[in-house]
Amino acid sequence: MFFKKKIVKVLAITTILSSMYAGVASADLYSSFNEMANGNLGPTEQALCNSDSNKCTVALLAAQDASNNAKNEYPTELHNLRGDALRHAYWQASLTYSTSASYAEQWADAHELDHPGPVNENNMDTYNNSVGRDIASTGSLWNIISRLRSAIDNGDLLIIKNGNVVWSNE
Repeated sequence: MFFKKKIVKVLAITTILSSMYAGVASADLYSSFNEMANGNLGPTEQALCNSDSNKCTVALLAAQDASNNAKNEYPTELHNLRGDALRHAYWQASLTYSTSASYAEQWADAHELDHPGPVNENNMDTYNNSVGRDIASTGSLWNIISRLRSAIDNGDLLIIKNGNVVWSNE
């Protein structure tokens, strides 16, 4: 139930913020974005923020919410395990639902480009991002929430155990 309440809340907030900040210059919001992202935006991510401040707000809020939910759902499995898989899929599902699959993919690609890791981790993240976008593209809000949880439990997402990429139910 907590999971459902959180995604509804972030989607409502991102919709409201997108409306509130319509027409506000990116430069006016940049310091807020930078603070929200703790200065961790890479150059490609910053370029996305500069190109559309409204969608940037949505992307950053969705990322923060995804991170919070992953910590809540899987507090001991945050790096390369189920929490990491949920964070990526949730972020991309939320961003796709709030904007579009193509915009969500731009952010996912920018994030992986700006923050590269080992090849197996990047491949895992890219796959889980794609699953999140697919889930959001094929259902209602309630269907998305249910499918994200099922994706973890049914092994539809990837994790890394003992250095090997495996399904999330292994």
